[in-house]
Amino acid sequence: MKNDKNKLSKLEDKLGQLAMEYRSAESTDTQRQAVAQYHKVMNEMYALDDDWLGPDPDSCLPEDLMPKSYLERKAKRVKKFKNKI
Repeated sequence: MKNDKNKLSKLEDKLGQLAMEYRSAESTDTQRQAVAQYHKVMNEMYALDDDWLGPDPDSCLPEDLMPKSYLERKAKRVKKFKNKI
């Protein structure tokens, strides 16, 4: 379990780096590569911890580039929150 938390922490750092790479990319190809790696890392994180809430806002890509799995989980959390209000 502790190894999973350490790995999650490292993967979260990687997401931040990839988001930064995407934002600073000078070519569309570099952006595409960063997005593909970002999706791969995020899928790995959900495989380690299905209840992981997602990256910090500064580690996110633009909404339309975020992985579908993240967007679905986010929509469920928002719906659950709204139902409590």
